[in-house]
Amino acid sequence: MTTPAGSGPVAPLQLTPLERPAFAALFAAADPASSGIITGSSAVQFFSKSRPALDGTVLGAIWSLADRANNGFLGKAEWAVAMRLLGHAQRGTAADQLEGMLSQPGPPPSFEGVTLPGAQATPTRASSVAQVPQVSPADRARYTRIFASSGPVNGLLDGEKAKGILVRSKLPFDQLGQIWGLADTRSRGALDLTDFIIAMHFLQASMNGSLGSAGLPATLPPGLYEQAAGGAAVPPGSPSRGLTAQHTGGSIPGGIPRQLTGQGARPSGFLSPQQTGAPAAVPTLAGDWLVSPADKAKADRFFDGLDTERKGTLEGQAAVPFFMQSGLPEATLAHVWDLSDITQSGNLSRDEFAVAMHLINGALTGSQLPQELPAGLIPPSLRGRDLPAAVNPQESDTQKDLFSLMDDDEPTALPVNPASAFVKPTSSVSAVPPPPAPKGTGPFDDDFFSGPVAAAATPSALSPAVTGNNSAIRAAASPVPPVTDASAEVGNKRLALDSTNKALTGLQSKRAELEQTVSTNSTDIAELESRLTVVRATHDKESAAVKTLQERATSQAAELKTLREETIRAESDLSALRAEKDEIEQTVLRDREDVRDMKKRMAELQAENNTLRTALEKLRKEARQQKGLTAISRKQLSSAESEGDKL
Repeated sequence: MTTPAGSGPVAPLQLTPLERPAFAALFAAADPASSGIITGSSAVQFFSKSRPALDGTVLGAIWSLADRANNGFLGKAEWAVAMRLLGHAQRGTAADQLEGMLSQPGPPPSFEGVTLPGAQATPTRASSVAQVPQVSPADRARYTRIFASSGPVNGLLDGEKAKGILVRSKLPFDQLGQIWGLADTRSRGALDLTDFIIAMHFLQASMNGSLGSAGLPATLPPGLYEQAAGGAAVPPGSPSRGLTAQHTGGSIPGGIPRQLTGQGARPSGFLSPQQTGAPAAVPTLAGDWLVSPADKAKADRFFDGLDTERKGTLEGQAAVPFFMQSGLPEATLAHVWDLSDITQSGNLSRDEFAVAMHLINGALTGSQLPQELPAGLIPPSLRGRDLPAAVNPQESDTQKDLFSLMDDDEPTALPVNPASAFVKPTSSVSAVPPPPAPKGTGPFDDDFFSGPVAAAATPSALSPAVTGNNSAIRAAASPVPPVTDASAEVGNKRLALDSTNKALTGLQSKRAELEQTVSTNSTDIAELESRLTVVRATHDKESAAVKTLQERATSQAAELKTLREETIRAESDLSALRAEKDEIEQTVLRDREDVRDMKKRMAELQAENNTLRTALEKLRKEARQQKGLTAISRKQLSSAESEGDKL
């Protein structure tokens, strides 16, 4: 098993809501003894249950990346790394590409005999797909409006803004986590327009129960992405085996391009191109258009003030706050938007904005809003074009609840003054429901008819009555002491008593509710304290285990350091001995050569010495002979000289 280049404990991963319970369940399954670690043998046995089965090389690479500290076992943090990489490996990621997938969340791995939390007991792709309703053009247009009014940046709605919308549905957080996993198809932690439509579609289906008993699917059903994108094909870089439920994490390069709302780049067949530029470029004023030239010019002035970026279209986040200044309810304004968004692009062109202004002012003056846009209100610039089918304004209660998720948004500062934009509403307006009560009103804000207001509100039956004939009237007019009539005061007191009783009843009801809440909270507190005790005990146990492992790791690190130092010293000594050996061997070789040379020289000298000795003996012999001859010669010479002297 190879060791990765980077050593040391692995950094904890940012797990998604889907990964966290799944990895915990897999850890518990691999650690039945609750020892808190997964040994190498246990991991090998558990990894063999992988479905599909993985090659030993891939499993070895996963272990090396998870056990970077070479402990020989996996803690929970290392286990999370192994499980994420196993999930990617089961979906075809090669062994040499696994390290780059550490930061990419993905579906949990599958193991034989292990059922993950939230998984269907007998999931079948056909049944889960069949339960998901299709995304209609009307729903897509509504979701586009919500997306545009939520403040996307560069075509993306960040996680916090999207979360703020999703949690208003009051669905369980685990269900919202599954919806996010299905919608965040690129695991960017943000939603583009198509992703947002998918999220809202699953949110609405979960709220109205149209998903059936199967619940949310494990993966994005085939064709749903294309429906959310308005018929556009899945761009290159998206998964070819279906879109798997993903969760927040880092950004996946090469994913599906972002959808740009209101900026020209839109999915084909969904957001129709809008007319841009000056109004003079398109003849919009015609004799049969119900929007008068004066109203059109007035609408154009406000349109220019709201279109601060000069895009030629108004998105929901710019138009909706302006329309809300009319005082009409949100349901009525939603109806107006459906009628005026003729191209169902999620934004309003200059002519569509004029139609919306015409409908709003008509509603303020008491006119009934039509169920379908009359032909006379269709702008001349859009006549003769292939327009989408009209949106049905009759929404279900669930849909209204869904679209009211945006009701509590903070008011947006308008770049124009809407004071002269809308006509004053008339008293005969009946089609428009009254505006909602201001925030802060409650069951104890009723008028109790106290003080001067109570006197003015007292019914005439409680006022002093004038009875009798003319003489009685004349007697009443004569100067007699005034008689105080307390009928009004009695009526006021009676009304005050009734109001006080009503307030008392409300307070008693509120007290009962609060007592019930306190009782429920006490039960919850006791339960939470019990759970907290268990969690603390588990925490202490885990802390002790972690401390033991840390001490063991520290001891092993010190021992490993000592062994490494000793190994280095031994290798240094061995190198020195090898160098000395080589030097001695060289000396021995040189000495052998010298000995051989010396022997040869000695042999040569010996031979020469023997030759010289022989020659010397010969010379000595010859010298002795010469010496004898010399002596003889000298003797003969002496004899001769003596004889000569004698002569």
